[in-house]
Formats: sequence, structure tokens, C-alpha cells
Amino acid sequence: MKVYHLNCGTLCPRGGGLFGGKGGPWAVAPMCCHCLLIEGEDGFILVDSGLGVEDVADPGRLGVLFNALARPRLQVAETALRQIADLGFRIDDVRHIVPTHLDFDHAGGLADFPAATVHVHAVELRAAKNPTWRERERYRRVQLDEVARWDPIEVGGDDWFGFTCVRALPGTRDDVLLMPRSRPRAASRRSESGRSSRW
Repeated sequence: MKVYHLNCGTLCPRGGGLFGGKGGPWAVAPMCCHCLLIEGEDGFILVDSGLGVEDVADPGRLGVLFNALARPRLQVAETALRQIADLGFRIDDVRHIVPTHLDFDHAGGLADFPAATVHVHAVELRAAKNPTWRERERYRRVQLDEVARWDPIEVGGDDWFGFTCVRALPGTRDDVLLMPRSRPRAASRRSESGRSSRW
């Protein structure tokens, strides 16, 4: 199995050392929207999709606050669509997308791959499509409404080295698992009530 590491969106917030960069609070602390392209048995699997072509063309999709604070570079060359084409692969070769969660800096490129099935934790998908007022800045309906093929993954499945996980690509020969990350107690209660849970 071959894995390609992609930066699908460079963010340039100020904050220096406060955000893991160098310098004082006005220094730029570059960050990337890290995505993985996996050569699977049944085609390519994209883990997260970063910022998409439409986000670059229309930055307003990302929101005024995000653009002002994160200061994204917004270059078509950094989109997953362009990078995969530059690697010599066809866009239709991407058969599956597994977003770790649906925040807009992870889900912007989903619609760039209309032939792909998007496998996501069902609780996260429900939260993204029906956000509370506190979650509205996390999700962008315009990004999610463009996805043609959702495959919501329900809780349950395999145990992996003591972690509860679910198989993200059921019915395929690819061994990609979703595992919950550690969450604070308040967030765990929220997850149990059926709201958002990042995987």
C-alpha cells in the first residue's frame, strides 16, 4: 500500500510560537491541511480533502472570520484535485474519501470528486447537516450539499489494539479504520446525546 502526503491548503495565521511557529504574536505560523492519498485495492482513498477548487474560486464560502484569522493561501495548485492530477492519476481513480470530520477545512474538496463515495461517521454527518448555533462556524452547508454519495458509518465494529473502531470501507478489500480520538468529558456527554463526534 502506497501513501502520498498532500498539503491541501496552507493557512498563515499570525501568532508565532502560540500556534507552533516561531517568533512573537505577530509572526506568521504556517499550517497545512494535511491529507493522505492511499493506493488501495479498490482504487484510491483520500483521507480528508482540505480546501477545494470552489473554495479557492470563492473564498466567501469559508467565512469572513476564517479568512481574516487563518489567512489561507488559496491556490488551486494546493487542492487535492490538482495534486492528484499532477501525480499522473485520473480524478475518477479516487473511489473513496474518508474525512476524519467535516469541518470546512477538511471537507472543502469533497465535491471535487463526484464519483467518490464519502465514508464518514454517521453522528458527525448528522451534526454537520443540522448544526447547533455554536457549530455553525465549523461546517459549511454549501460544501456538504454538493456531495452526491454519502456512506454514513454507524458506531460499532472492530477492536484495534484496545481502541474501539469501525471499518470505514465496508465491503472493500481495503483495511481503513475510523477510531475516536480522546475527548474531554463535556464533549463525550455531548457525543452520547447524538451530537458531533470527531473521528
